[in-house]
Amino acid sequence: ELMKAIHQERPNFNRMVEKVLKPAMAGERETARDLLLNDMRPVQLAYMKSLLALADFQVELMNQAGKEAAAEARRAEFTLWLVSGLAVVFGSVLGVLITRSVVTPMREAVKVAETVAGGDLRSQIGVTRKDEAGQLLGALKRMNDSLVGIVTNVRGNADSVATASGQIAQGNADLSQRTEEQASNLQQTAASMEQLSGTVKMSAETAVQASQLAAGAAAAARQGGQVVSQV
Repeated sequence: ELMKAIHQERPNFNRMVEKVLKPAMAGERETARDLLLNDMRPVQLAYMKSLLALADFQVELMNQAGKEAAAEARRAEFTLWLVSGLAVVFGSVLGVLITRSVVTPMREAVKVAETVAGGDLRSQIGVTRKDEAGQLLGALKRMNDSLVGIVTNVRGNADSVATASGQIAQGNADLSQRTEEQASNLQQTAASMEQLSGTVKMSAETAVQASQLAAGAAAAARQGGQVVSQV
């Protein structure tokens, strides 16, 4: 509508400019001035008014666009802050989740390792992950199971050794008892040998005495025979 008004006023303004320029070009300055002040002025004002209306409308549109741009900028700034805040919150939550996903199995692995180092092999290690932490827990589980097998074998061997040691101790006790019995028998035999030796010694002494008595009797008999012969 504003452009239509301008288009309507422009032909009148152009005709009036030509009407003023003709006497001005002809040197009729007074006539040109009268036309300019009297006839052209209302037409010029009407044309300028339509132009100013369009200019005011454009200024209004520019102001409105500026306000919309400012509002859009504020919305963009709010959106930026909102997205930044959400990004911070999401990053924090993601960091906590990642930290937990890494730290929790690491703590479990350390706990298992400390338990195994303390000599307790009863830990039940559950492996539900396939990442590096899960591989570490799997390795600890295999190590713990291997240690359980080794300890079981060692305990079995130790029980066998204990049983054999008990049997050896029992055999040693039996051997010691038999040795003591043999020593007692030897002591009894030695005592019997001493008694026998005493008896033999006494028999020898008795035999010597008998021999001496027999020798004396023989000498006495010889002396008696000589006496008898002489008689």
